[in-house]
Amino acid sequence: MSRVIRLTAFLGLALGFTLGGCPAPEKQRPEVRASFGIFYGGQVQERDEIPFEIDRAKQSQGFRLEFPAPLAAARRVTWEVDQPAPRGKRPTPTSRITALGEAEVRPGTDRLEVPLELAPGDPLGEWNIRVLVDGELVLDQRFALYSAAARARAQRSAEEQAEDDE
Repeated sequence: MSRVIRLTAFLGLALGFTLGGCPAPEKQRPEVRASFGIFYGGQVQERDEIPFEIDRAKQSQGFRLEFPAPLAAARRVTWEVDQPAPRGKRPTPTSRITALGEAEVRPGTDRLEVPLELAPGDPLGEWNIRVLVDGELVLDQRFALYSAAARARAQRSAEEQAEDDE
């Protein structure tokens, strides 16, 4: 009889740990497709490198959120753009600048586009953008901001050097 009681107690504990030990269901992530890059012809060309260009007629960059259907309720969108220290300042691990932004996506809307404005003097180098919808991370992307003119000069110099070496 004591064997039956022990087996019952063991099964009860095992079931209790199994049922009680199940993790709570994950908080449902917002259904959204997030992309970052250069806006081009109604699309977003996703890029890890963005050429520095302040003329929006030539280039516009930023992020886009696409919801699967028009929203039934408003959604809060926040973002952080982390960039290196301004040009001319000696960089340190803590000499980064973070710009914050916020928007509300209204009911009935299924898309949000937010341009990332570049300004004269913005530093080249590694940047990072993080976008949250209702507090849930939907985009976290590093990208390099570079000078297209400096790259072209370096490419020409490398080609000239290669010709001289022949």
